[in-house]
Amino acid sequence: MRVISMVPSLTETLLEAGVNVVGRTRYCIHPQGLMAGIPEVGGTKDINWNLVKSLKPDLLILDQEENPERFSQEQGLAWFATHVKDHASLATNLDQLGDLLNNSQLKIWGELAGRLSKVRCGHFSWGHLPGLLELWKNEIKGPQQAVYVIWKKPWMRVSSETFIGSTMKILGLPLVRDGITNYPEFQFTDFDADKSFFLFSSEPYPFQKQRPDLTALRGAALVDGESYSWFGIRNLRFLENYLKSQGQSY
Repeated sequence: MRVISMVPSLTETLLEAGVNVVGRTRYCIHPQGLMAGIPEVGGTKDINWNLVKSLKPDLLILDQEENPERFSQEQGLAWFATHVKDHASLATNLDQLGDLLNNSQLKIWGELAGRLSKVRCGHFSWGHLPGLLELWKNEIKGPQQAVYVIWKKPWMRVSSETFIGSTMKILGLPLVRDGITNYPEFQFTDFDADKSFFLFSSEPYPFQKQRPDLTALRGAALVDGESYSWFGIRNLRFLENYLKSQGQSY
């Protein structure tokens, strides 16, 4: 089956499962060795329908959060849209994709996601965070609360009701909880500096290149955003490797 994937994390997962991916977005960058040979048909919010049609796909793979709804309403192409809110829903979506594409590997990874969804590790220290790229400041003692930051101007963070939130629950990181929106705006003064450790994601905002002012913070680090947020094989391997390093069963 000829597949076009408009979801970067799923493109990587599909390719590693042996699926025939004939088109991708410009943000589909993994696995790097295979990207050059797969045509770019747009981004996650735009698409070249003439190029898509020329590739003669059997299926267009979308995601409800990453892609606009209009992608499923044009050109009369067969499509499947994932809706990944956490690891339990990832398990369901991978299982469905496995059935649709007759791919046993996707179903195996779906089973893994289901097992991981029930894990709560809790073995961590602020100085040795899972996915740590750079430790910027560490004056926090003991587990307090983590604030996962994804954007600047305005400052935005993730809530516990996101896939990143699900990843942090599995790792045992005490993510600050609220029921506002999935990606609320915030100010650093909203949080107690003595109890809040700020995790700055390497994507989508380039915090590695534009390091924030840490004056008002007691705890801050740069973490690998792909590992935390790319639902699919990248995130599953990240969790597996960390849990194994901690002797955690799953």
